[in-house]
Amino acid sequence: MKFNKDILKGFIIYPLGDLIAQIIIGEFHLIRLLVLALIGGFLYSYEIGKWFAFIEKKSKNAYSKTLLAVLFFNPLWITRHFLFIEFSMFPEKLFSLSSIELSIETAFFSSLKTFIASIIFTIIANYIIQNIIHLKYRFMSSAIFSALMNIYYALSKMYF
Repeated sequence: MKFNKDILKGFIIYPLGDLIAQIIIGEFHLIRLLVLALIGGFLYSYEIGKWFAFIEKKSKNAYSKTLLAVLFFNPLWITRHFLFIEFSMFPEKLFSLSSIELSIETAFFSSLKTFIASIIFTIIANYIIQNIIHLKYRFMSSAIFSALMNIYYALSKMYF
């Protein structure tokens, strides 16, 4: 059985970006780091790798490839990421339907604002990832970009 190196990259890069974000906002949550390591290593490495391979197979047009990547990392994807963070820090919220609903609503509107505010930068980054970087390195490049976006989220939380 061949080991997928993207699992290791996701296991390291996603929590590293989140750790930098936590340091910026003056927090540290070990469970949050562990959850993001597992999510980055097992879920994100799988789904993002499959999506990028699909994009490569289905489209040769640079703008189409960029649009497909941007559409994947939409406000719902960001909401899910925010919820992984929220529930890893406050697992007791999982036992209250009203807390779950409020967390989803808050995460969605935060992700929508974040998505809109960063759309130009995101389009440029995804254009580079999809059209300049070889498929073999796209997951790692996307994970590094996501880690940088985590830092952006932390800064925007502090200053906006």
